Amino acid sequence: LAGNDKNKSAIGAKIFVHSNGNKLYYEHQPMRGYLSTVDDRAYFGLGAKATADSVKIIWPDGKVSVFINVPANKVLLVDQKEAEDQTQPAIKAKPIF
Repeated sequence: LAGNDKNKSAIGAKIFVHSNGNKLYYEHQPMRGYLSTVDDRAYFGLGAKATADSVKIIWPDGKVSVFINVPANKVLLVDQKEAEDQTQPAIKAKPIF
């Protein structure tokens, strides 16, 4: 994951992978304690399935990247700059009274 200028590591990005009726989830937090880090790549096991039905990334700023029929056993390089803004304007509620 390649984040924006203020969050180059895309910390806090959420990744959803749908494959063969299963939903896998990962929240990008590439640290595990005081003075430690871990590999910043997200890994998903698909078993014998050759593709993931979809991969959806929700970036920390709310933008979204979606990929369909993603091949297994490949590195997917994703940049936040290419994400789409899918936020909806807030609907103003009517007063009850």
